[in-house]
Amino acid sequence: MSGIDRSQLKRGPLAKWFTGVIILASLVVAAGSVEAREVVVGLYDNDPKVFRDASGRPSGIFVDLVERLAAEEGWELSYVDCQWSECLELTAAGEIDLMPDVAATEERREALGFHQRPALHSWSQVYRDPHLDIDSVLDLRDRRLALLEDSIQFSRVDDLLRDFGMRYEPVLVPDIRSAFVAVAEGRADAAVVNHLFGSRYFREYGLARTPVMLEPSELFFATGKGRNADLLEAVDRHLIAWRENGDSVYYDVLEHWMAERPQFHLPGWLPWVGSIFAGILLLAIAIAVWLRYQVSVRTQRLDETSGELRTAWQVIDASPVVLFRWQPEPGWPVEYVSGNVRRWGYEAEALMAGDVPFADIIHPDDLPRLEVERSSQLAAGSDVYRQEYRIHRPGDDYFWVEGLSRLIRDDAGGVRHIEGVITDITDRRESERSQREAAAVIENTLEGVIFTNAEERILRVNGAFSELTGHDESEVLGRPVTLLDAEPAGNPWGEIRRQLAREGHWQGELTSRRKSGEAFPELRTINRVDGLVGEGDRIVHMFTDLSRIKATEEQLDFLSLHDPLTDLPNRSLLLTHLRDRIGAPGRRRLGLLMIDLDRFRDVNDSYGHDVGDELLRQVASRLDDLLGGAFLARLGGDEFAVLSEDFGSE
Repeated sequence: MSGIDRSQLKRGPLAKWFTGVIILASLVVAAGSVEAREVVVGLYDNDPKVFRDASGRPSGIFVDLVERLAAEEGWELSYVDCQWSECLELTAAGEIDLMPDVAATEERREALGFHQRPALHSWSQVYRDPHLDIDSVLDLRDRRLALLEDSIQFSRVDDLLRDFGMRYEPVLVPDIRSAFVAVAEGRADAAVVNHLFGSRYFREYGLARTPVMLEPSELFFATGKGRNADLLEAVDRHLIAWRENGDSVYYDVLEHWMAERPQFHLPGWLPWVGSIFAGILLLAIAIAVWLRYQVSVRTQRLDETSGELRTAWQVIDASPVVLFRWQPEPGWPVEYVSGNVRRWGYEAEALMAGDVPFADIIHPDDLPRLEVERSSQLAAGSDVYRQEYRIHRPGDDYFWVEGLSRLIRDDAGGVRHIEGVITDITDRRESERSQREAAAVIENTLEGVIFTNAEERILRVNGAFSELTGHDESEVLGRPVTLLDAEPAGNPWGEIRRQLAREGHWQGELTSRRKSGEAFPELRTINRVDGLVGEGDRIVHMFTDLSRIKATEEQLDFLSLHDPLTDLPNRSLLLTHLRDRIGAPGRRRLGLLMIDLDRFRDVNDSYGHDVGDELLRQVASRLDDLLGGAFLARLGGDEFAVLSEDFGSE
């Protein structure tokens, strides 16, 4: 079994006692178990996390950790050398039991298993050819970037630059050292590697460090998916215990590889000098170690602060929000503006130098209003206020912005300067305007409109809905849209739902019921509207009351075949009826009687057409009663016709 690298342990009685306990425990385990657990560990070149040292021995942060795990658990370790991509494939196939230094991504979790507690946190940094200027992410445009194939750095760089819409040329390498070689040989402009390796070796390859850093990653031991659950459980158990104890071997390993403890050696040929100055030397060592530790801590804090500032600058530069600081004087002199103001077409230096007064880029119609608003805020003692106005883009039109400003006061209460953030809200205002217009159209249309969720519960209706159905909006919110149905349940909604699911829309006639109970026909159009991410779909119903249309159609149909004065069938309907009876098989006897009123013209001339019309209605009514069901028609004027079947002599 691979033993603990005892050169890494602190010397002294405690270390000796600990070593004795380990040896004794190893002997007990060896005596009490038939066979130790064999664990195959992947090994690739990523100094100082995992690599082989000059003597060929496995070394690095993860190697020290796994060997201490092996000592605790009684594992028998063996190492497999491989390139990074090959290591991942062997781990997924089960040929490697534990692969160190692996960032857990969603894609990797499809093939690999990870423990819960990360073993290490690390981030990547960009190192450049010293003849190039790379000060931000934007400077990576069209650059050749050396990246470890299938690495987290490659995924994050690719996502970041694509989000910025920037092209670049990836130079994929099999191991992390080859990335520096590619830049040194001129095959790449910059390399993206983990900062632990980069900070150790960038000078050796003649490269320069840049302030561009990627998001930190959590690093784990990985195994094949569904394999070696006992190994992952043991890793988590020991990591949790170690990280809770500030004096554990975990922090010894990190201190060794990251802080590099100084080592002091007394010359072998001066033992008598050592005995004389032993006390002084020990004191000097203690002071040096303490000073080195303080320097290391403060340097680390300074690096963290610098990194946070660089990250904040990069975030601001990529943000749509522009930061400003103005002096409280006429014309709004700019004291500071963030560099991303260039997206408006202006340079920060020109604004801060006063070459382009801020007041000059504000729409002339908005400036007086803004001055009044700001003066009123100052008079009211308000320290924070919000304004919307238009800004001119050079060579373009104006665009709308929203400014959130804050007054910074001095000890006497006067305004020292004004700080603010300005956001381009042109798209938002256009969207709001479109929404207001759409809402106005919906509210003023004569058609009823119903909005429901995917479960067909009513979310909103328009005014025409209430006029057509008699229901107020408050009475129907949250209720099923089928509450208007005057037809049996489930008919025709089964087919409607199937067509909506298949095609996204449906149109047809339904019979609905008003709040009063009156049924009415309607023409309804139903459309499914896809919801936003994280929201369900919406369904929009639009319907028109067909009652009047159908009544008009029925009236027109009636008038086309009936006399409008007497409501009797007219000549056209009589002829149609006569043809049907003559052509019917096995027809019975038919009789056709023509009736004409004598001296009807005298009635019209003497008493007027109104009386004549009333006389015709009375004649039609009496003939209908007299004929007892025979087909009676008015041909026109005072002429009537009777069609009778199976008539007798009477």
